[in-house]
Amino acid sequence: MGATAGTVEIAIPFTAEIFLIDTHIAGLAYYAAAEALTVEGEPPALTLRREPGNPYDALAIEVLTADGKKLGYVPRKINPILARLMDAGKMLGAVVTRVHQGAHGTVGEVAIHIFLKEA
Repeated sequence: MGATAGTVEIAIPFTAEIFLIDTHIAGLAYYAAAEALTVEGEPPALTLRREPGNPYDALAIEVLTADGKKLGYVPRKINPILARLMDAGKMLGAVVTRVHQGAHGTVGEVAIHIFLKEA
């Protein structure tokens, strides 16, 4: 079917980022978000890390900058499915899509795009 004798078509794996949800970072006021997010150029990539020992939420997911500075958390109301994916070994990532400035040079809200990293 379209292939000549003696040739084999091989599927080449690719890396894909599968969109999951757009949300915001909760708890920005408690961390150094303003300094960490004042980067020129491309939107900063973020790291998501499970925090199962969190005393307030066993399904907590931390949001960190690429260099490990904590910005806050994925909001509690949307983290159950994301936490279960992470607990099952799936890799999730995030990128900043919008930063809303607050009063006196603070960061008011940070919108993020969360995706599943498939290899």
